Amino acid sequence: MTFNDNCVILDLSFSEYGHDKKIPKAMIDIGRTQAPESSVQDQSNAKTRIKASKRILDDPRITAIHNHNAETREHVRSFYTLPDPILRPGMYRVPIGLLKEADTYMKQRDSEREALVEVAVAGLPEIILSDEAVLGPVGAFNRAEYPTAGQLRAEYEMTVKWRKFSVPSDALDDIDPALRAQAEEEFLDEIKQAQVDAVALLREQFALLVSRMQSALEPQADGKKRKFYSSNLENVLAFLKTFPGRNVLQDDQLAECVAQTQALLEGTDVNAFRKSDALRAHMAQKISAVAATLATLTEPQERSVSFIDETAELAA
Repeated sequence: MTFNDNCVILDLSFSEYGHDKKIPKAMIDIGRTQAPESSVQDQSNAKTRIKASKRILDDPRITAIHNHNAETREHVRSFYTLPDPILRPGMYRVPIGLLKEADTYMKQRDSEREALVEVAVAGLPEIILSDEAVLGPVGAFNRAEYPTAGQLRAEYEMTVKWRKFSVPSDALDDIDPALRAQAEEEFLDEIKQAQVDAVALLREQFALLVSRMQSALEPQADGKKRKFYSSNLENVLAFLKTFPGRNVLQDDQLAECVAQTQALLEGTDVNAFRKSDALRAHMAQKISAVAATLATLTEPQERSVSFIDETAELAA
């Protein structure tokens, strides 16, 4: 049995309003950059090679929606899914045991997102007036480019689809049994490699969270305390909570590190770490031992993607 049997595929997408608009070529003045003998035809040719744009609806109420969408995607990816580099961006492998919890979380976030959209829709007239004040004096404001309240609301959607992947054996049987056998072999090879990658990526993810917590607990070079953010602890605890459901590949070595960390953090909270230097020093020493073990589990190996590569791709 592979993790394809123990998981379903989540297709999570967000639609957002396009804020970047082209600036008319007539507004592009390149004469000052041309040599004095430059002809009108030369300048016209240059304009066809130059693109310029402006950003409209640049407002905190709009930005809040985009940030919320990004946070939802990152939380789902980090705590409810198994890393799977064979899936396209926006698709995630969710263990069946975490499906209900993940779906509940996304419904809650969708409700929050809708509330943020309504705040932006209510403020749309004010946002447009603000844009006119900034872009109008330079001739870059065009009221026709702006959506109505209904159009803006319709642009912001969150779509959740659940899928199951398999080889379409019946269809291939009708065409060529040999083709089916080849497709099944290739599919299983992909799954096997994806499982190897998933184990490595899950280890990398936990190692990164532990490393960040360790760094926050340890003093700076000058001996001063580093600021301990609530996320330093909360992200580790969130990983610990969902790890049993995500460990469908039964990585016993990572499970041991998770259990050690669970025992270390039992009964702790953010305020305790902020107030007690003794607790910080004690925990820094203990968590560094876990980090050292994780370092041996995440030694470089040949695979198709790393957790850090995947994080950078999502942020791009």
